[in-house]
Amino acid sequence: MVHPTLDNPSATKTTNSDHPVKHRINLRRCLLFYLIVPAIPVFLLVIGFLYLMDTPPVIPTSLPSVAQQRSTEVLIERLPHDLKPSLYIITMQTFLPYKQGVDFGRRNRTVDAYVLMSFHCQKQTNKIILNAYDLIIDENKLRLYDQDTKESLAVRLAETRNETQVLEFVTEQPMLFGHNYSMKINYGTRILEPGDRGLFLASYQIGNETRYHMVSQMQPIFARRVFPCFDEPEFKAEFQIVVIHPQGTTAVSNTKLQSMKTLRDKNWLRSEFHPTPKMSTYLLAVAVTDFPFIETYYRDIRIRVYAQPNHINYTYHVLNIIPKALNYYENYFDIRETQTMQVMGMDESLTKPPLSSKIINRSGVFSAFEGLTYHKGAAVLRQLERIVGADQFQLVLRDFILEHIYDNADSEDFIKSIIKSLGKSNPFGKHDVYASIKTWTHNKGFPLITVTRLNSTSIQLSQRCYSGKASENQVPLNHTWTIPLFFKRDFAQKESDVAMLHGNDTRK
Repeated sequence: MVHPTLDNPSATKTTNSDHPVKHRINLRRCLLFYLIVPAIPVFLLVIGFLYLMDTPPVIPTSLPSVAQQRSTEVLIERLPHDLKPSLYIITMQTFLPYKQGVDFGRRNRTVDAYVLMSFHCQKQTNKIILNAYDLIIDENKLRLYDQDTKESLAVRLAETRNETQVLEFVTEQPMLFGHNYSMKINYGTRILEPGDRGLFLASYQIGNETRYHMVSQMQPIFARRVFPCFDEPEFKAEFQIVVIHPQGTTAVSNTKLQSMKTLRDKNWLRSEFHPTPKMSTYLLAVAVTDFPFIETYYRDIRIRVYAQPNHINYTYHVLNIIPKALNYYENYFDIRETQTMQVMGMDESLTKPPLSSKIINRSGVFSAFEGLTYHKGAAVLRQLERIVGADQFQLVLRDFILEHIYDNADSEDFIKSIIKSLGKSNPFGKHDVYASIKTWTHNKGFPLITVTRLNSTSIQLSQRCYSGKASENQVPLNHTWTIPLFFKRDFAQKESDVAMLHGNDTRK
């Protein structure tokens, strides 16, 4: 059987070319595996993959082996800001042997793909530096096009820096300041082992048969395993995904399906999705599966839940909860679209950096996306809400989101939003608002408060960093926090009083 490939126009037609293609952009947003996609019309897609099992088919020997990222202490090579991406059009053909009788031989679990990326030149340069990892680049098919002069530029792959996961392309003529360019890169990759990052394999059982599907995990820095890109959160762009996948499967991505057609080779389907809103690379998601789905609507937002055939009936609770969650967040943030907010935080463990810290290596990146990072960030936010007041804090969040929508923000920006909202009032008493909040974003760990009764009317309060199971040399001795203490003077008191502890103090 002859399989259609991305370079065989007689087998499959595509609207992409070496020149840029204009697209109508619809605003949509995503939440990775649980994909919330708001717009008009928009839909929400939930993919449930349960009871993963691993009996993978043959891995082709023509591709290089995939090394696990064991060396997390490797310093990060930050990308220059000479070029700013605006759009990625990614077309991928997935050779997924999802069930018995579907076999592509040595191409099993491989992906043929190309990316057509558009970017703006912010500083004249002859270098295009991108992130890529474990991709096979077809150097003979590189194309670079100046959208303003309508001219093609010669470009070549000058260096592959595997240690820092960077590709460096060089042009013969410099790219000019203020011009817009499109670059096409043909490449190959593989569908990795279950639980890996990038595109990976998952499986489930139907009777005695094992079925397979392909899913993605691009958070925090694994989009580079799926396509060459500017794989840093600040390089936001729009994405349009096209997936060529085996007949009998469904392709899903962040946005609503724009078109699906059967190719001339009846064994293949071509699914094209609407463009995403402007977002970071790690939010991109794609899957190929034969899962059934159930769906409902919240206003004009379509909500789907995909799951294994024998588990689909257990997902109705999820389908009922999602519209309520959307309604709550829309009302709370006063936004008709569901926005994805990322709190860059750290684990409360003393072996980890604080919520706000400079990331210099891969371990820092991974720590910033750990579950405990989000838990500590949520605890700090809840504490700030209690100090500032629920209504005032809601206004802070609304203003903060609107000011930084589709942009990057850090803890400094958030603290500034709180100070701006508070005006001349200061719930931290004699302590500076900025310095007080910073003790929670820049200190490791959590405080342990010791209360000592001095007499019938006075207590002494002292604080130190809670050590837990950490060794003494891991415990910072000079860390103190501005801690809100809520208390009642007697049981009849309805509302709690609040006192701020900064360092050690004696209270009456």
